[in-house]
Amino acid sequence: MYIWNYLKKTSIYNRIIRSEKAKELVKNSFWSLLGAVLSKGLLFISWVIVARILGSDGYGQFGIIRSTVLMFITFAGFSLGVTASKHVAEFLQIDKPRIGRILGLTISFALLMGIILGIIFYLLAPWLATNTLNAPEIIPELRIGALILVFSSLNGAQLGALQGLMAFKKIAKINVIQALLSFPFFIFGALYWGVNGTVWAFAVSTGIICVLSHVTIKKLIQEHEIIIDYSDAWREKSLLFKYSLPAFLGGIAVTPIKWITDSLLVQKSGFTEMGLFTASLTLNSIILVGASMISAPFISIMAKNKDEKNNSALARINIIAPWALGIILSLPFVVFPELGTLIFGETYSGDIFEKTFTIILLFTIVLMFQQGLNRIIIVYDLQWIGFFSNIIWGVTLISSFLLFKTQDSLALAISYLIAYIVNTTFVLPIFFKKKLVPKSTIISLESLGIWFLLIIISFSGLLLKSIFMRVVMLVVSMLIFGLFFSRMFKEKIKN
Repeated sequence: MYIWNYLKKTSIYNRIIRSEKAKELVKNSFWSLLGAVLSKGLLFISWVIVARILGSDGYGQFGIIRSTVLMFITFAGFSLGVTASKHVAEFLQIDKPRIGRILGLTISFALLMGIILGIIFYLLAPWLATNTLNAPEIIPELRIGALILVFSSLNGAQLGALQGLMAFKKIAKINVIQALLSFPFFIFGALYWGVNGTVWAFAVSTGIICVLSHVTIKKLIQEHEIIIDYSDAWREKSLLFKYSLPAFLGGIAVTPIKWITDSLLVQKSGFTEMGLFTASLTLNSIILVGASMISAPFISIMAKNKDEKNNSALARINIIAPWALGIILSLPFVVFPELGTLIFGETYSGDIFEKTFTIILLFTIVLMFQQGLNRIIIVYDLQWIGFFSNIIWGVTLISSFLLFKTQDSLALAISYLIAYIVNTTFVLPIFFKKKLVPKSTIISLESLGIWFLLIIISFSGLLLKSIFMRVVMLVVSMLIFGLFFSRMFKEKIKN
């Protein structure tokens, strides 16, 4: 009660109460946060248990299968979820017939692409397993991925529609229900049927969320008096070429590159190294997925208010909030990298694993910062900038990885970090020139201090042996980060 009474007296609280945009953002972010904590926390636990059951080699097989499926999902999805999210939110209050056509276009096109790519993936599975991964034993598991691909493609558009309809509370419920229902499938699948059972659990999980999203959309469009128009949906085809196409091209500049580097890792160092990398990447995936749920309201609300003069303030907090969240979630693991071994088991241990784990957490923080910029790209229709920046990211990632003499999990993690730093550095001058983000958000004593302190902590976590010294470092650094972000946030509120 004391903390709540204190917060009610602050200027931040009063400004939120007076601002409809701020109240809407806080409310939607709260439901997204609650859903992310419950669902992604449970998902993380299930992945940890699966990793311990399968061991580093088996988890490496599952990792490359998931990476291969995700590559094809990028093609099938055609960035229709982002298209639906932005345009449904933009026209929700002014043109419901157009929303009906947009929903008809994105959902039907997503299903069509999912089916076509699913068939192609099923037929290509033997070639992919034998010729590119040198692992013919995973052909059956890859073929299951065709089903995952269809469900994921359709649900990408459905999730975008739900976000555009501002249904963040319902999305949170869907994610929690999916996590609860999927948890036993992952555990028993891995325990009794190994990698094959885990992949089937993955398919069941995507099917569950697809059905739940479909049922929720049917109820919502009735409430909003929207009729999904499939017959006249092609009238909105310009969205596919002006919006989805560049966003799609930006996506295919990323996921296939990830798959190529994963494949190289398997070919050069085997499934065990892939298992170490996948385990290290698990925390990254949970943080990013959870953060995307939390920050999803930013796209919808910024799209609704993008023509307002004070929208730059919202764009600024769109960068600061996820960045701060990434640091808060990652910092304990950066200071104590051996927690990775404690979580995943003894098959995930050693100096290489701890360094890989730390580097992945570092590029997670960089990526959390960068995702704020990506949302601005989406809102202001700058997908071609995103496309070219992703091309630079992909070229940097592959080039960096190939330069390492030993292409192991650590080399791949370092390559990712380099690629994300180069990618972010490339887009910043464009944002400054277009005045989409105040320079003080990016270049200030506080922001430079945050990056500098992160570098020091990362090296200290790997080099310091004293538990006491690292605990002190964690507490002090959290306080310093809190001070820096508080000053940046207050500066934003003043503006």
